[in-house]
Amino acid sequence: MQHRIIVVEIRPGFPAAEAHRHWRERHAAVYAPAPRLRGYVQNRPLEEEWPRLGARSICSETWFDDREAERESFTSPYYLDVVMPDEETFLERASAWAGRLVAGAPGPPGRARYRVLAFGTDSLPDVDADVLQVDRPTWVGGDAAVASLWLADRERALEIARSASVFAFAAEPAVVVAPPSA
Repeated sequence: MQHRIIVVEIRPGFPAAEAHRHWRERHAAVYAPAPRLRGYVQNRPLEEEWPRLGARSICSETWFDDREAERESFTSPYYLDVVMPDEETFLERASAWAGRLVAGAPGPPGRARYRVLAFGTDSLPDVDADVLQVDRPTWVGGDAAVASLWLADRERALEIARSASVFAFAAEPAVVVAPPSA
């Protein structure tokens, strides 16, 4: 399975609230029918996080059967003619960082609703986080890893994200296309 986590900036001058609304309402519907896409999750940073994150506040995960399926999807007429133009309306595509997961299985335990993601590290302060090993260092440097923690408590998720010494945020993930079971 080809599983990536992607972080990208909002296009300069595009208001954060408008970009996040477009991402949730328009882009989710545009990207979901992409050829060969097996899973798509938007890790939507909580609104309180937007000012702290600045432009880099769009984070998604994608699943494809394999690298060839991913390539076919990204070179398909649908992606080139429909998805890419939509991305260009609100994203700074050149800023995108994408890491392929090589180890780790992200998944919400129990009734967790919120997720903390911390990039370039394999840990979070005072909690036992899952480690997602990726195939390349993050744009912030550090380890080729993303610490992932699922929680039921919104305030606790915000507290943990804000205490991290790396780029981290609290999100409410939204499953747009249910990924295959690991």
